[in-house]
Amino acid sequence: MYETLMGSTAYGVFTDDYGRVIFGFCVPPKEDVFPHLSGEIPGFDNPRERFEQFQEAHIDDPSANNGDGCEWDFAIYSVVKYISLCLECNPNIIDSLFTPQDCVLHITKVGSMVRERRRLFFTKAAGLGLRVMRTPRCAKCVQKERPVSERF
Repeated sequence: MYETLMGSTAYGVFTDDYGRVIFGFCVPPKEDVFPHLSGEIPGFDNPRERFEQFQEAHIDDPSANNGDGCEWDFAIYSVVKYISLCLECNPNIIDSLFTPQDCVLHITKVGSMVRERRRLFFTKAAGLGLRVMRTPRCAKCVQKERPVSERF
């Protein structure tokens, strides 16, 4: 349904030293989305394993870059998990909807509908999550603000 280049490629700072990252979503078999279609009664039966995501890193592609090769990292989610992560304001997932159009590798009508409505996933929680991501994680990273009199 939707595949896009992420990371350094999407931000325009890609070099051959970095791998390429692809995020996206697909529609799993209908029994995964609607288990009752296969006779499963949620809460009563033992749930069978369902497709939620395919994640693989460091897949070597020796033919890329005119034979110099590169590595690929993939994160492909079921549409149900992908939308759920969007609703939880997962910054990486939200970011995948805002990549430049030339980074979109594959998109269907459903993918276009989600991408066109991407701003609907912005909430106060999304703003807080993005602010937390920019906050340094350790005390060593935090630079103390000098008093105004010392700065001038």
